[in-house]
Amino acid sequence: EKPVPAGHGKMAMEQFDEIIWRGGPLPDAYYDEFGIVVKLPDEAKTLWFPVTQTCEKGSHEWVEIPQGAQQWRDLKSPAPFVKVTPAASAADHSGHKH
Repeated sequence: EKPVPAGHGKMAMEQFDEIIWRGGPLPDAYYDEFGIVVKLPDEAKTLWFPVTQTCEKGSHEWVEIPQGAQQWRDLKSPAPFVKVTPAASAADHSGHKH
Protein backbone atom coordinates (compact mmCIF):
# COMPACT_ATOMS: atom_id res chain seq x y z
CA GLU A 1 0.00 0.00 0.00
CA LYS A 2 2.92 2.35 0.65
CA PRO A 3 6.73 2.23 0.37
CA VAL A 4 8.57 0.37 3.13
CA PRO A 5 12.29 0.27 4.03
CA ALA A 6 14.11 -2.30 1.88
CA GLY A 7 17.56 -1.93 3.44
CA HIS A 8 20.63 0.18 2.85
CA GLY A 9 18.44 3.31 2.73
CA LYS A 10 16.28 2.00 -0.12
CA MET A 11 12.50 1.77 -0.13
CA ALA A 12 10.49 -1.15 -1.54
CA MET A 13 7.62 -0.09 -3.77
CA GLU A 14 6.26 -3.60 -4.42
CA GLN A 15 5.57 -6.90 -2.67
CA PHE A 16 8.41 -9.46 -2.65
CA ASP A 17 8.20 -13.23 -2.72
CA GLU A 18 11.96 -13.94 -2.77
CA ILE A 19 15.01 -12.45 -1.05
CA ILE A 20 18.58 -13.32 -2.05
CA TRP A 21 21.65 -12.45 0.04
CA ARG A 22 24.99 -12.36 -1.72
CA GLY A 23 28.46 -11.29 -0.78
CA GLY A 24 30.89 -14.15 -1.10
CA PRO A 25 31.70 -17.10 1.12
CA LEU A 26 31.25 -17.00 4.89
CA PRO A 27 33.82 -19.34 6.51
CA ASP A 28 32.52 -21.99 8.94
CA ALA A 29 34.26 -20.26 11.87
CA TYR A 30 32.08 -17.15 11.38
CA TYR A 31 28.39 -16.37 11.34
CA ASP A 32 26.23 -13.53 10.17
CA GLU A 33 22.66 -12.40 10.72
CA PHE A 34 20.35 -11.75 7.81
CA GLY A 35 17.41 -9.62 8.90
CA ILE A 36 14.25 -8.67 7.09
CA VAL A 37 11.46 -6.26 8.01
CA VAL A 38 7.96 -7.52 7.23
CA LYS A 39 4.39 -6.50 7.97
CA LEU A 40 2.80 -9.33 9.93
CA PRO A 41 -0.83 -10.33 9.50
CA ASP A 42 -3.39 -9.38 12.17
CA GLU A 43 -4.60 -12.97 12.64
CA ALA A 44 -2.69 -15.62 14.58
CA LYS A 45 -0.89 -18.01 12.23
CA THR A 46 2.46 -19.60 11.48
CA LEU A 47 4.48 -18.05 8.65
CA TRP A 48 6.97 -20.34 6.92
CA PHE A 49 10.09 -19.05 5.14
CA PRO A 50 11.52 -21.79 2.88
CA VAL A 51 15.28 -21.27 2.48
CA THR A 52 17.91 -22.60 0.11
CA GLN A 53 21.34 -22.51 1.77
CA THR A 54 24.08 -22.47 -0.87
CA CYS A 55 27.66 -23.29 0.07
CA GLU A 56 30.90 -23.75 -1.84
CA LYS A 57 30.36 -27.53 -1.86
CA GLY A 58 26.66 -27.59 -2.70
CA SER A 59 23.33 -26.49 -1.30
CA HIS A 60 20.63 -27.62 1.09
CA GLU A 61 16.95 -26.78 0.97
CA TRP A 62 15.29 -26.01 4.30
CA VAL A 63 11.82 -26.08 2.76
CA GLU A 64 9.73 -28.74 4.52
CA ILE A 65 6.49 -27.51 6.09
CA PRO A 66 4.50 -29.80 8.41
CA GLN A 67 1.27 -31.24 7.02
CA GLY A 68 -1.77 -32.05 9.16
CA ALA A 69 -0.77 -33.19 12.68
CA GLN A 70 2.92 -33.49 11.73
CA GLN A 71 5.34 -31.44 13.87
CA TRP A 72 8.27 -29.42 12.51
CA ARG A 73 10.62 -31.43 14.77
CA ASP A 74 9.69 -34.56 12.78
CA LEU A 75 10.96 -33.09 9.52
CA LYS A 76 14.47 -33.68 8.12
CA SER A 77 14.85 -30.16 6.66
CA PRO A 78 12.19 -27.89 8.21
CA ALA A 79 11.71 -24.38 6.87
CA PRO A 80 12.28 -21.55 9.37
CA PHE A 81 9.06 -20.10 10.75
CA VAL A 82 7.53 -17.35 12.88
CA LYS A 83 4.44 -17.93 15.02
CA VAL A 84 2.25 -14.83 14.93
CA THR A 85 0.07 -14.35 18.00
CA PRO A 86 -2.61 -11.72 18.64
CA ALA A 87 -1.23 -8.45 19.97
CA ALA A 88 -1.51 -7.97 23.72
CA SER A 89 -4.02 -5.37 24.82
CA ALA A 90 -2.89 -2.19 26.58
CA ALA A 91 -4.18 -3.65 29.86
CA ASP A 92 -1.76 -6.56 29.52
CA HIS A 93 1.16 -4.10 29.67
CA SER A 94 -0.02 -2.23 32.76
CA GLY A 95 2.06 -4.28 35.16
CA HIS A 96 -1.02 -5.83 36.82
CA LYS A 97 -1.23 -9.57 37.13
CA HIS A 98 -4.35 -11.14 35.61
